[in-house]
Amino acid sequence: MTRIGTFLAIVALFAIARVGRASDHASSPLGVFFDSSAADLPQRAIRAAVGQELGRPVRADVDPGAAALFILRDAEGRLVVRYRPAPGELEQTVSIATGGGDTARQIALAAKTLVTGVTAGGKTAPPSDAHVSGGGPQPAARAPGDEAPSTLSMRLSLAAGFGDAIYVYQSAGGASLEAGITGPNLAFYAALGHRAASGLILGGELGAMANGPLSNHGRLASYALGPFALRVQVGPFVDYYPSIDGPLHLQAGIGLARYFFQYAVAACGAPCGAPLDARDAGRIGQSLWGASAYVGIGHDLGARPGGAGWFARTSLGYFADDRVIMRPLEVCVGATFAWF
Repeated sequence: MTRIGTFLAIVALFAIARVGRASDHASSPLGVFFDSSAADLPQRAIRAAVGQELGRPVRADVDPGAAALFILRDAEGRLVVRYRPAPGELEQTVSIATGGGDTARQIALAAKTLVTGVTAGGKTAPPSDAHVSGGGPQPAARAPGDEAPSTLSMRLSLAAGFGDAIYVYQSAGGASLEAGITGPNLAFYAALGHRAASGLILGGELGAMANGPLSNHGRLASYALGPFALRVQVGPFVDYYPSIDGPLHLQAGIGLARYFFQYAVAACGAPCGAPLDARDAGRIGQSLWGASAYVGIGHDLGARPGGAGWFARTSLGYFADDRVIMRPLEVCVGATFAWF
């Protein structure tokens, strides 16, 4: 009887520990990562199915040492789900024989078996290919051949659009001349960022925009602005993914900028006031300092943030010197490529 009592006490202690771990599982996020061999799988659908089946939050990035699932394909092309629990517990893997069914559902059921030890029929499953996870410092969660989520991001973008600017010039004679300046533009942007939080990227961006050929509309008399202009700017930006592994992201930025016109002719007539002040010669077309801010939306073409994609932006600027004020409004669409 003593042996039986001791055995029952051990079983009870094991059950209590199991329940405690299950409680912890239910409240802590579970990382789900995909090896490059399984990159073609519907990752968002799989994460959603796993979260629903386990009844716990599922994320694409977790703290080092936290529980995580890794999904990959073996040398024979079979899907393999590997569960790495907290340090000191059993790490297990299971192969899935997919037969054209609901892959997300099959992986979710396998994940439930690995995490809870209970099969779809409610039976306790024996561990498969299990070994003890080390108790020392754990690296960031990642599957074999899959890089850990990086905190650094780089982005290159090329865009084309159209702009319309209001240009106001105050002549030496006191006349205020206003015109609209319109034309297409082509822009290039290079950005370097840091992932400050899940889905949130902060950084700096350098941009250059060529405008032209420009058309002048309005009362600038015989003043003529050059057919082409160049703008360079630098400043901070923010990129936000509402879903960490989703393709949609919102972006915004602001930059200190300088506007250069290719040429300008100051051949003022009566509207400018006569005689022409020599200081006015060439005033229109000098470089202008100012700032430009934009908001936009982007869409990655891959299954997770980064890679190739497209974006659309609208921006508003303000440029001035002692006699000129210019307020450009621009829209553009473009292609982008990002590294995470």
